Amino acid sequence: MKNMEILKAARAKIEKPNHWCKYIRHDGEAHCALGAIDAVLGDMCDDHPVTAIVASALTPAERARQPSFGCYGGDAGAVAKFNNASEHSEVLAVFDRAIARQAAIEAIFESAEPSRELAHS
Repeated sequence: MKNMEILKAARAKIEKPNHWCKYIRHDGEAHCALGAIDAVLGDMCDDHPVTAIVASALTPAERARQPSFGCYGGDAGAVAKFNNASEHSEVLAVFDRAIARQAAIEAIFESAEPSRELAHS
């Protein structure tokens, strides 16, 4: 599965407010931001590039308001802390920014690839 597919699928898992939770990765059908990525991957996502993509979509203000207790560090910790300190709509907005950034990155790489005509001449 490509990073964009994982991002979109994880966001879809928490799109409904009753499918999103705080302080725990999974609670029945509900997931936190990390738990949604876990569920898509079928495994822990702490070291997966998608977790870093979501963490990089956090603004400095969003990172600053994170509680300093209860979670581990790194990208997974940043995402978990933000999830726990935020409202549902804010978490979805971070996924939306991460998806938009990933789309922009993919567009840059696609435009940088040589055309097939040039590659075969």
